[in-house]
Parts: sequence; structure tokens; C-alpha cells
Amino acid sequence: MGLSKGPKAWLAEGLHSMRIFDRFDLGSLPWLPILNYHRIRPSNPSFATPFADGVFAGPTVDEFDRQMCWLSRRAEILSEDDLIAALRSGGAWTRPGVMVTFDDGYLDNYTLAFPILKHYRVPAIFFIPAGLTSSRRLGWWDLISYFIKRTGKSSLAVGGRRYQVAGTSSLVIQELMTRMRTEPAEQTQFLLQEISQAAGVAFPDPEMQSGELMTWDQIREVEGGGITIGSHTLTHRVLSTLDSQAQEVELRASKTLVETQIGRPVRSIAYPVGDYGDFNLETQRIAEGCGYELGFSFATGVNRRTRLRPFDVKRVSAPATTAFLAAKVKAPLLFGSA
Repeated sequence: MGLSKGPKAWLAEGLHSMRIFDRFDLGSLPWLPILNYHRIRPSNPSFATPFADGVFAGPTVDEFDRQMCWLSRRAEILSEDDLIAALRSGGAWTRPGVMVTFDDGYLDNYTLAFPILKHYRVPAIFFIPAGLTSSRRLGWWDLISYFIKRTGKSSLAVGGRRYQVAGTSSLVIQELMTRMRTEPAEQTQFLLQEISQAAGVAFPDPEMQSGELMTWDQIREVEGGGITIGSHTLTHRVLSTLDSQAQEVELRASKTLVETQIGRPVRSIAYPVGDYGDFNLETQRIAEGCGYELGFSFATGVNRRTRLRPFDVKRVSAPATTAFLAAKVKAPLLFGSA
């Protein structure tokens, strides 16, 4: 997910440089890899956003261009229509292929990614957190990172726990994100306000938050340019922390709002955060009842082409390099979780 190079990243670079992956026939592999991006960065090495925590930093725009060029020459890139058609015909996709998706509706998806996707005719899906987009508010993960990175305090007391920030800010960010991700929603409904107060850092002003996100006009433009728009719920709350009624509100209201904005049916939902602890069978049942046809998880592996499950469509994290892209596509069992 991040840009640091671990052992698998180095292995991918070595195998790619030796053209080992070129010897793999994608058609002989039983997998359907689905790549999931969040952000794309300008290639300027001095670029920094005040909100990115590094987890979803994504590749540079130049690297993303190389990735889409490589992908467009070596695989059939499937659309949402393709996948739904396969499921309707018996639940299997028999031809080799790959899918590309984006989560969270960041502005760089429009300014940096969209022109490249359009150039290479890549039919990606953009999953939009509809309520955050309309209210022009950033998600809880960006705000937690913002507060902790800007605090001048060496320790913070939040929700009955004390966190040592000095020298361990990244760890504190992850611990607070884990609380938001795993604790029942009624226990974390005021967690952002508590962190802001404890850190002595005010919420970023509305203009700053709005500037990180696509507008509905931009979303309509990308939808008209070959990108499919899906739902990423209203507020990006982790669905497994909500009761059934609240889950249905997140799923149904977001679908209605996106459809109203783009004037087309929304058929896919991406579960926020998206690992198997972040949604459940009840989530899948509700999604189907709300009229979705596909439900995408995240960082959950790769799909067997002959055993596609419509409300547990697996995705792998975005590759930082073209070598890692080749590894995730050609050898997903080894590299898909890296």
C-alpha cells in the first residue's frame, strides 16, 4: 500500500528487470487481479500533501502512466459491465483480464489519473464517498493524520488512553485509526473532536478540505469519459462497526445520492477499508437488498476467474512501481498481498 520497498518489492524489481514476468502467459493463469488505487502524486519530489499519511500515497503520475501503458499492452482491462455480464452468464470470466479501481474521490483522481486512464482507454471504476463529497469534508483517516502530524505536544490523552507522540507519530496515527476502524461507532462518534482538542490542532478549514476532493461536476465529467462511478458509502464509516439499520442508511442513501448526481444507476459498492473484519455477511445481504450487483472488498487477495463472488470481489493494493504491477498481475499469489 505504501511506497517503502520490502523484500517482495525488491524481488519484483529483479524479476521484472530479467523479463521473467514476460514469460508468464496471462491467459493460462486462473486469476482475475483487481488493482485498487487511492491517490496519485505529482512527480515533483518535493510535493507533499498536508493530509496523506503515507499509507495511501500512491505512485507518481509518471509512474502511473508507465503502469497503465504496460497494462494496456499486456492484458484485457475489464469494465464493470464486463464483470457483471460474466456473473450473469454463470459466475465465471473465462478470458484473461485485469481491473482498475480507485477509492475515496480525491481530486488527483481527476487531475492526474483520469487523463492517463482516458489516453489508454482504461475503463476504471471510481468509488465515491457520497456524503463526504457533498459536504466537502475529508475522511477520518486524513483528519487523524493531520491532527497528529501538527501537534506540538509530546503526549496526548484521548478517550481514556495516553499516547506518546514524540518520535512515534506514525505509530500513534495507526493506533487511532485502528480505534476508528474496530470500535463500535457509538464509542468513536466524537473521537475526531477529542483528538483535535487533545492535540491542540483545529480542524482544517473547509476550503482546505474541499480542495482535496473531486467535485460533482468533475465526477460527472469522468463518468462521461469512460469511467464508471460506484458508491463508497456516505461517510466512509467502517460498516462492521454499525448496526444493520445504520449500514443500510450508508449503503442505500449513498447509492441514491450518486445516482441523482450522475443520472445513471450505481451498481457497485466498495466497502470502506474493506478487509474481512470491516464488513460482514449482513453487509453483503444489505448491499444486495439495496440494489447493488457487485461488492468490492480490499487487500483481500485475487479472484479465481471460475469462482467469482458478486459481493466479495477481491482487490489488491495499488503497486508503487511497474515492476510491482507486473508481479501482482502475473504472480498474484506471491505478490498480491504485498
